[in-house]
Amino acid sequence: MAKRTASGPAIDGLELKAAAAAAYVVGGRAHRRDLGGTRMRDFDLRYPDGRTDEPLEVTCFIDRAGLETWKRLGSKDSTAPALSRVWTVDVQSREGRADGSAGPYDVNRFLKQAEPLFRALEERGQHDFYVPGPPGDNVLEGLAGSWLRCRLSRAARPRETGRIEGVAPTGGVTHPDSAAWAIEHEAGKVDNQEKLSCSPNAERRHLFVIPHPSAVDAYLSVRHRRIGRVPALPAPITTAWVWDGDSPYVFMATPPSPWEDCELPSHLLAEPEMWVD
Repeated sequence: MAKRTASGPAIDGLELKAAAAAAYVVGGRAHRRDLGGTRMRDFDLRYPDGRTDEPLEVTCFIDRAGLETWKRLGSKDSTAPALSRVWTVDVQSREGRADGSAGPYDVNRFLKQAEPLFRALEERGQHDFYVPGPPGDNVLEGLAGSWLRCRLSRAARPRETGRIEGVAPTGGVTHPDSAAWAIEHEAGKVDNQEKLSCSPNAERRHLFVIPHPSAVDAYLSVRHRRIGRVPALPAPITTAWVWDGDSPYVFMATPPSPWEDCELPSHLLAEPEMWVD
């Protein structure tokens, strides 16, 4: 649930926790600045020694195509009357378009093509699959052509209809620089730069990025604490933060200085408003 400050509108829960995390790490407090206007940064970091406030903007890095795939998978009827088993498969979170761009995975096509192929697997007594399969196996070649990855199935329970459950993958090997790429993407946005340019006398200007799980590589890189290089930050941004939105570890860097891995107390995540004005 969103929190509310005494002077402003509701704050998103993750945004509130991010501000509290930054305030805790730097030894100050987060003062809410964005009260519903435009081109206004989210917070200022305010210090007890009276030094100049430092602006803080909190943003989320989202893979829009992947997020749309998640929504489509959750909204579709996965019932497959021709099947006697419940199949769970990894599907691509995105797929390429003819113009070279990336878009959400075609879930309707996936369900239409997959049911007869899984029926063929069941008829030959096969309850799992791995692609690519042996040459000449038309069934596995069809599954590979639908960009499906290896998964298993289980027998349907009494009075349960067979179905196909597609899952947008959230695991695997990630590049250690994925977090830096996510931060650089958000730092390159003109609106974020403009919001942080309003405090020219501040020693640091902070951009706090939270990768959404739809951005699998960046999210898992942070989640597993496998952070690579520090990001290249355009002016006026001086300091980058990255956090997965849940764990007790947040990362902060003011390039060219390296990342700092900061552990958060459990009560901060439970009561972040204690660090926010």
